[in-house]
Amino acid sequence: MKTVPIVTGFVQFIVLGCSELIKVSPKWPEIAMFALFLRPKKEHKLRFYWNFYHHGVGYAILIMGIINVFKGLDILDPEKKWKSAYIIVIGILGGVALFLEAITWIVVLKRRSSKSTKPYNGQQTI
Repeated sequence: MKTVPIVTGFVQFIVLGCSELIKVSPKWPEIAMFALFLRPKKEHKLRFYWNFYHHGVGYAILIMGIINVFKGLDILDPEKKWKSAYIIVIGILGGVALFLEAITWIVVLKRRSSKSTKPYNGQQTI
């Protein structure tokens, strides 16, 4: 049964073509789900590139969602305060996300540096 989503995602990719993928489209999450089946194991040497791809696609989907809301606001043409409120909320959420992302990367880099310098003593650390 795992081949059905893979084939479906691949056929959608072929049918859509590159010109359709560039537009803000709800097809991006489906293509990202296709890649889920290609994820390498944690020990695999390509896992670093998978993580880079995973984060990149995630951020791209978030940005396209934000752009989609702006397009919807332009179509509906509400009062100016709604667009300003949306910008403020997105700004606050973006600031919190950047702060948490920075903390996460600091923790990850500290773990990597401590793992490479400590000799293995047979105990598993969590």
